[in-house]
Order: sequence, then structure tokens, then C-alpha cells
Amino acid sequence: MEVLTREQYQDLCSLLKLHGRKYRKCVPVYAKRVQAETEIETITSTGFETKNKSKQDDYLVRNQTDAEEEYIVSKAVFESKYNYIRDIDSRWAEYESKGEIIGLELDELILQKVKLAKAFFIQTKWKQYQILREGDYIVSPLDYSEFYGIAKKEFSETYKELK
Repeated sequence: MEVLTREQYQDLCSLLKLHGRKYRKCVPVYAKRVQAETEIETITSTGFETKNKSKQDDYLVRNQTDAEEEYIVSKAVFESKYNYIRDIDSRWAEYESKGEIIGLELDELILQKVKLAKAFFIQTKWKQYQILREGDYIVSPLDYSEFYGIAKKEFSETYKELK
């Protein structure tokens, strides 16, 4: 499977800026602080997506989707992007997202414009590969400081477009 090239990355960023839409995560997440280094595999409805290794005090986040996919978010990023709602039990608490993202569905036309196969890898900010497939979403914070993918089903279960 191919890995996104620098040129394809730039093309995808341009398309995201031109055609991306604003979304807000509308479903709260469960999260807990990680006490020791842990490796997490993110598994979505379409299978393995990526893996990540936590550091102490990072957050392990679990989405409230059918797949209940988990991922790591650094303490600084998590605390800037989520508000506490309530404790779930002695380990987990519920949080709501307070940010917005720009997202673009990777439909057939977008993949053709960027010369990508129906499935490909991107290298993430956390130095791992993430698989993206046709129909998934490429997303970015509003400042375009990074971008990553969200599987189509999980995106539709957790995000709403802002009008």
C-alpha cells in the first residue's frame, strides 16, 4: 500500500483548505490519565487504523462509537480541547470537545485529484502510519497545524457539520 508523498500531502492540504467544511465533535468522549507508558492500537469499524505510545500523564481517550476506538492525546492538547463533564467510575471520566475542525471526505474525485489509491497511509504527528480509505475524512484543526484521518463510520457517529 502506498504512503502519501510530500507532493500529495501539499495537494491534499490545498483541497482541504479549498473544500473542507467546519465540524464539531458532538458526542462526548471517555478519558483517563495514563500512569505509565502504554502502547495503544486504534481499531475502528474497518479494522486497524494506527498505533500510538503514551507517556505518563497523557490521556487515553475512548470514543462513544460502536467501535469504541481508543487513542492517545497529550496532556497539554487534551486539556486545551476538552471540558470535564462527570466521572464515570474511579478510572474514567466523560468530557466534551470544545473545538472545531475542518474536514474533507476522501471521495473518489478527491483521491483522483491527488492521485491516491482507494487505501493509503499517512505519517502521523506521532510518527506512526495511519491507514485511510476512500470515504474516510481527512481533518485538521482550524489553524491547519496538523492533519489526520477519521474513519467514515466513526466520523458520522461523532461529528456534525456547522452551518
